Amino acid sequence: MPNRDLKLLIWGAVFAWVFAYIESSVVVYLRALYYPGGFHFPLVNMDRKLVAIEVGREVATLVLLYTWARVAGRTWTGVALWFFYLFGWWDLAYYGWLKVFLDWPAHWGTWDILFLIPLPWTGPVWSPALIAVGMVISCGWLLSREGQGRRVHWTRKELAGLLIATGILLGTFLCNADRLDRPEGELNFPVPGYVLGYGIAAVILSRKMIAQPENREAET
Repeated sequence: MPNRDLKLLIWGAVFAWVFAYIESSVVVYLRALYYPGGFHFPLVNMDRKLVAIEVGREVATLVLLYTWARVAGRTWTGVALWFFYLFGWWDLAYYGWLKVFLDWPAHWGTWDILFLIPLPWTGPVWSPALIAVGMVISCGWLLSREGQGRRVHWTRKELAGLLIATGILLGTFLCNADRLDRPEGELNFPVPGYVLGYGIAAVILSRKMIAQPENREAET
C-alpha cells in the first residue's frame, strides 16, 4: 500500500478518536445533569428541546464522518468504505473515552442507548462494539486494496446481502424502542437475530477480503 494511503488510514483513526472525545464529553455533561447517580434504565424524560439537539448532533456526526469519507474516497465504493471505517473507530473510541471519564460501562453486557434515528436504538455494549470492530478490520483491509490501485467490485447479490444483514441488525436494536420506560431487566436483546445479521455480513465481507482484487477501472 502506498505510504500516502497508510497515512490516511492512520490519520483517519486519529480523527475518529479525537472526535469521539468531543462526543463522549457531551454525554458526560448530559449524564451529570440527568443521571447524577449513574446511567441506567428506565430512561428519564429529557427536555424535548434537548432531545431535538441530540438528534441534530447525531446527524452532524454522520455528516462530519461522511465529509472526511467524501474527500478521502476515490470512488463511490471508497467513500462508503471510508465512512464505515471511520464510524467503526469513532464508536470504539466513544466507549473508550467514557470508560476513561466515567469508568463506564462496567462490563460489556451493560445496556446503552445507542442512537436516536429513526427511533431509539438500545442494546448491550458488546453488540455495537463487535460491529465496530468488524467495520474497522474489513473496511481498513479493503481500503488498503484500493490504495494498491485495485478496484473493489461489489456484485448486486453482495450488496443485497449486506442490506439484508443491516436490516436484521437494525431490527435487533430497535426492538425495545417502545420500552424505554422499563428497567434493564425487562429489556430483551434478540441475540439469534443479531448473530444471523452479523453472520451474513461477516461471510460477505470475509469473502471479499480474501478474493483476488480486480484491476482498477475508471468509474464515472
